[in-house]
Amino acid sequence: MMMMRIGLIVAAASLAMAAWADAPLFDFGEGERSLWLTDAATGEKVFRFGNLSFQWAPQNATAGRITPLDRNGYRVELEFQNDVTGKCRGNYEVHPDGNRIVVDYTLNIPEEVTTDGVIFERFIPGGQLKPLFKSGIWFRHANGGVPYEAKGAVLRPFPGKRLTVWEKVDGNPAWGGEYQQHIVFRKDEKDPTIRHARVEFMVLPNGFDASTAAAVFNRQVLALNVTTAKPFHLFDVGETPEFKLTVFNPSLRPAEAELRVNATAYDGTETIRENRRCMLAPQGKTELSFTLPKAEQPDIWFIEAVGTVDGKETFLRSTVAAMDRHEFQGAPQGVFGISAFFPIPDRKSALELLRRIGVRHLRSENGNELRTYGMDAGYHSAYTPKEWAGKSPEEQEKRIREHIAKIKANGATHWEFGNENDFKKPEEAAAYVELLRRIRPILDAEAPGVKLLSIGFANGFGGIKSLDLVAQAGGWPLLDGIAYHLGRGNTVPDLENVGDGWFYLSSLQELEKLMKKHGVKPVYLTEIYTPTFPNTFWDDSLRNATENVPLSYAIALAHDVKIAHYYQLNDSVWFDIGGVNSNDREYSFGMLYRNGNVKPTLLAYQTAAKMLDAAKFEKKWKSGNCSKGYIFTKPDGSRVALLWDRTDGYGLNQKKTEFAGQEPWIAFWKTRTPVRLKCTGTEIKVINPIGQLRRIPAKNGYAEVNLSGEPIWVVGAEF
Repeated sequence: MMMMRIGLIVAAASLAMAAWADAPLFDFGEGERSLWLTDAATGEKVFRFGNLSFQWAPQNATAGRITPLDRNGYRVELEFQNDVTGKCRGNYEVHPDGNRIVVDYTLNIPEEVTTDGVIFERFIPGGQLKPLFKSGIWFRHANGGVPYEAKGAVLRPFPGKRLTVWEKVDGNPAWGGEYQQHIVFRKDEKDPTIRHARVEFMVLPNGFDASTAAAVFNRQVLALNVTTAKPFHLFDVGETPEFKLTVFNPSLRPAEAELRVNATAYDGTETIRENRRCMLAPQGKTELSFTLPKAEQPDIWFIEAVGTVDGKETFLRSTVAAMDRHEFQGAPQGVFGISAFFPIPDRKSALELLRRIGVRHLRSENGNELRTYGMDAGYHSAYTPKEWAGKSPEEQEKRIREHIAKIKANGATHWEFGNENDFKKPEEAAAYVELLRRIRPILDAEAPGVKLLSIGFANGFGGIKSLDLVAQAGGWPLLDGIAYHLGRGNTVPDLENVGDGWFYLSSLQELEKLMKKHGVKPVYLTEIYTPTFPNTFWDDSLRNATENVPLSYAIALAHDVKIAHYYQLNDSVWFDIGGVNSNDREYSFGMLYRNGNVKPTLLAYQTAAKMLDAAKFEKKWKSGNCSKGYIFTKPDGSRVALLWDRTDGYGLNQKKTEFAGQEPWIAFWKTRTPVRLKCTGTEIKVINPIGQLRRIPAKNGYAEVNLSGEPIWVVGAEF
């Protein structure tokens, strides 16, 4: 039965900005070898821009002769300084378009002069650098798959007394300071001595929301935003989740908007289906409030909000979730780790979330800080052969001691030396092992008790072969443990005995075979993952990923893995935190979306951590040909099992040209296999991957469960 909650319009207020629509906000002025933007009402200089500096070449360029163009535009001739070629020429043209400003640079410079490192000047007098706003644009998938988000305008606001100048950042967003920003020049297709670049600005009165400014740059008819009162949009079980949809009209004209809001729970129940029509004033906004059902159990609601104006659609996807709280009892050396996280919305909130979901270890962080959250940390450094080759023993020792000083300062428990190197020749491994020989005595003397781990070799990049070469070079006795990455493609984690490659359990089995040959050591899986890059056959869907989290951790615990670090908490990448890139799967490895709202994988991680809290592996379980499981025991002697069935096989997707992913609330596995389980009491408890509980009463001492490819946790059965 569908439950529906109606959203009410709370406010429909204009931002009172229509008054300036018919009057210009800004003018231009000259001065200080640059071009200034001035407040049209007061004449005050509010923004300076235009000059160029070649960071990887000696040249820089400032404004010279300024010539007015049609429609209030300007052409600015550039005067070059430090031009060792004597041949550099250039200009930029400024074209106002309403409240937008387009600046086109054209350079005529010798081919050998690089423009890769050019930065341009822009700043507001007396202002401070404000954070970037990284917008996204949601698209429907051409083949009917799940909607996806692509990169929108990246904006930097420069607020003044009355006006804010919004800069669209098209260069490297990380290469921006208070006064300058990287700019991308491209060679002319016909003449490589001609280079072109474009910068865009928008001038708005103070008070504009960043998403509204982005909607103008993105040429969207509306700006939509879902907010809640909770970090990560994450409520507690027992609470009644609420969210708000804010709808902005970025146009200078009134807009009649058709609005549709849907919320679908993990089990496919549509809890909200709302259609509204509203009038929006120029630069006006409307806020709608929605109430979801009381969260009696963990759950996640997938939100879609759609706004249509004059037949043009803007939409977004978001989530709201509910999760219970659990006081973890297991010893700190539990298997649950995480490789990386970003401080979104802030570091304290992120660390509290990690503690809440049961994380005990971080791959590389400040362990002194983490101890207050019940976590510890390792130390991870890259191994780059060129960094060490040709260095004297004294230079190498100095570098080793620098690493160990950081290890001690951070209170790290181990040192993972290297990341996904691929040794193809014995001499490559020998050079690495020679460094291990130098590290070992210094580490033992300076930081006794800190474990030395191998490079985090990757199963898909020849990891077993590389480790074997390390052992043959004499490296095995020098290592306290093996760091390894279990990458995985379009198969479930429990596929076994097919060799080392993009397989989870099978690659772990190959590592175990290698250790039988050279000596068993503790295994640290410093990267495991369930990537959710949308609409690709190789990666998990959101539903598949949610199911593969408990499988990954049950397998790790069953194979005596020391720590399994999930990669990673957040979508996006370290060099573009909170960014969007629909062409790069590296942006889709998180349990949180880029802005911090929850994926169902986060609920699955916490559920697995709860079920396996302080648990020890007891044995494997099998029923019939395809029903399988792992049995674990708790300190009180009770058992918890993870059970599943492989009648439908081990493959997730078939490669095809027009592949389309399916929505996360749709069950993936088709076959249901009934299995009778003997009960220890009057019922058994069945918990799905996100922690939702069902009770199945016993009949004559047995209860029947239906198994599928979705793993379920079972409590109260005898095995």
